[in-house]
Amino acid sequence: MFELLRKRFEKIYRGSHHYENFPVAPFYFSKKKIKALSAIYKFARYSDDIADSTEFSKSVKLNELIRLKKCLLKKDKPKNNFEKEIFHNLFFEIKNWNLNLINFSNLIDAFISDQQKNEYENIEEILIYCKNSANPIGRIVLELFNENNEKNMQLSDSVCSGLQILNFIQDIENDIKIGRFYMPKNILRKYDCEFINLTNKSLKNEKFIEEILTICESYLQKGFKLQNELKGSLKIYMKFVTTASLRCCEKLKQNDNFFKKNRKLTFYDYSIIFFRVILT
Repeated sequence: MFELLRKRFEKIYRGSHHYENFPVAPFYFSKKKIKALSAIYKFARYSDDIADSTEFSKSVKLNELIRLKKCLLKKDKPKNNFEKEIFHNLFFEIKNWNLNLINFSNLIDAFISDQQKNEYENIEEILIYCKNSANPIGRIVLELFNENNEKNMQLSDSVCSGLQILNFIQDIENDIKIGRFYMPKNILRKYDCEFINLTNKSLKNEKFIEEILTICESYLQKGFKLQNELKGSLKIYMKFVTTASLRCCEKLKQNDNFFKKNRKLTFYDYSIIFFRVILT
């Protein structure tokens, strides 16, 4: 199992199988912060890869994730050299930057919940999931830059929840393939939809997608104020991320864009984002 996961993880980390809307660690961050974010990303990516694997049963994945959490809490030891390297680098950065271990533990809790729950009744349930799956990442970044006051963390939570919902929208096909559906069922019923048909540009589908995107935009816009509280390179990055995310929502709402296979940002989109970042 571990050899298979190791090989698959290496492909993902090189970028051949996994698409990120935004860079994990932009080049204008300091080398020390890039190194720290790289170690954090490898840990999160590896855990997520186990959770999303289609080669193993839910019970096997659940047991492995529980074991990883024990390794994180130092109640168990990594099973192989690959895991040892991941945890060695992660623990070094946690100690070096005095990072709160609870955020890493919450991340694994989100992956564990993926093995136990595969659909969500309403947006409130999705936001509870975001509290573990997305919000800890923003809080970790704030800690790295010593910007983790309560106001900033609350604004960061809004941005991260918005980003997670956007990711759910963009990844609907892939999530369905592994038996998950992160869209609120009560809104589906509101438009008399049993499920969302991604090949059918119907009025029902359009209205459903538009409402979810509007919810996503509301969280991103609420968190947009965070950039005004930050300094230096993190301020620049946060301004870019929120502006780009709102452009993603805008693009997905346009005509039949959602029903096209390629929903990635294009050079044209990045040109728009660049000028908006400069002008705002």
